[in-house]
Amino acid sequence: MQAAPTIEQLDPQHFMTGTYLYKDVQAYAALGEHRTASEVDRKTSQWLRQQLEGFGFSSRLEPFTVRQFFLERAELTLDGAAKIPCFPLWPPLATGATPQGRRIVPSGPGIDADVRGAIALVKLPPGGALTATSPHAAILTRLIEAGVAGIIGVSPSITGELVALNSDRTNEPWSVPIVLIGEANEATVYAASQASIAIAGRDNPQAEAFEVIGTLGTSNAQGSKHFVVSTPSSGWFRCAGERGPGIAIWLALARWASHRESTSRFTFVASSGHELHEQGMRHFLDRFAPKPAEVDAWLHLGAGVAAYDWAREGEQLRRLNRGYQSRRLLTNRREWGGILTRTFVSVRDLQFDITDTPPGELAQLAARGYKAFGVVGAHPYHHTPGDTDRTTGPEILEPVGQALLRTLAMLETL
Repeated sequence: MQAAPTIEQLDPQHFMTGTYLYKDVQAYAALGEHRTASEVDRKTSQWLRQQLEGFGFSSRLEPFTVRQFFLERAELTLDGAAKIPCFPLWPPLATGATPQGRRIVPSGPGIDADVRGAIALVKLPPGGALTATSPHAAILTRLIEAGVAGIIGVSPSITGELVALNSDRTNEPWSVPIVLIGEANEATVYAASQASIAIAGRDNPQAEAFEVIGTLGTSNAQGSKHFVVSTPSSGWFRCAGERGPGIAIWLALARWASHRESTSRFTFVASSGHELHEQGMRHFLDRFAPKPAEVDAWLHLGAGVAAYDWAREGEQLRRLNRGYQSRRLLTNRREWGGILTRTFVSVRDLQFDITDTPPGELAQLAARGYKAFGVVGAHPYHHTPGDTDRTTGPEILEPVGQALLRTLAMLETL
C-alpha cells in the first residue's frame, strides 16, 4: 500500500486548514435557520452553487417540491402568563389565533390518568427522529387515541434545550397540536395547572427546495475515476455543528479537486430536505445520480462530522477539547478498511466500522449498491436552537477534513 500523501502534497493552497474550514461553518450558520424550502434554505443552495461555479465546476440547482409548514409563531403559555420556549413537532397542526387554555395532565409509563380534553405532558425517548417504528410514535399515537387536546413532549438532552425531531410524516399534519420543550423547563410545566399551545404559520403543499449539483472533469481516459461527494444542506435551526462541518469540508474538497491536475471526474451534491425524510437525497438518487457501476467511490458527509463533546458540571456545560464520541467512520467496502484505518490514524475520537447497513443517508447509498464511505454522528446540541458556531472549531475540523482528503487521494491511486 502506498504511503498516505502529506497535506502539503495534496493541498498546496491549504484549503483544508482548520481556520479556512471554520470560516465556512460560520458563513453557513450566519445565513439563519436552514429549514427545508425556507428563504434561508434557498439562499444556502444558491450560495453553494455560486461557490462551485467559482471553483470551475459546472453547476446547477435542481428543484423539487415538498409539503412544508412555514412557522411564524410557536408559544406555550402556562397558567395564562408564563411563556416557555417550545417548537412544534413536524408536521405541525396550526391552532388558530386564539387557542384555549386546557388542564395539564402528566402522562407516561406507569401513570394512569384521564387525558381526554387535556394537554398531556409526556417525556419522550432520546433521539433526533420520529419514524413509524420509533418509540416516539407509539407514545404519541396512544395519547391521541385517548382523546388529548394537545401534547407537550419533553425531549431529553444534556443541554436542557428542546430537541427538534426529523419526520417521515411528509403529508398530513398531526391531528392535535404538539410542541417540544427542553428538560430545563420540564419542572416548570409540571408545576403548572393549565396551558395553551399556539402554533401559527403557513402550509404549502408545493414548497420548492433545491439540489445543488456540480460536476468537474469529463475524462474517459483509461484508469480515470469518478467520485461523488454529498452532504445535506438543510436542518431545523442554524445547524453549525450538525451541518456546518459537512458543508465546510464539502466546499474544501471541491476547492482541492479544482486546483489539481487529474483525470478523475467529480460530482458534488448538496441536498435540502434532510429533516423531512431525506427527501432531497431520494430525489437526487431517483433522477440525477450516476449509476452505481459508474462511481468508483461515494463520500457522504453526514451530521456532526466534527462537533465538540460537552460535559455537564452542576448547572453548567463545559466544552471538551475533543470530538463527540458517537461519531462514526463507516464504509460498506471491506477492501477499503486498510486505507481508512491509515488515513484516519490521527483522528482518535472516531469509531470505525465496516457495515452493509449504515445509518442515515449512507443507508440509501448502500441499499442501491454504491461503493460508499462517510462520517456521521451527533453531538449534545444536535437539533437544538443552541447549535451555533461554538459547537465546532478549527482544531477538530482540520484533522477530519485532511483525513478525508487523503482518503480520496488514496482511492484515486487504486
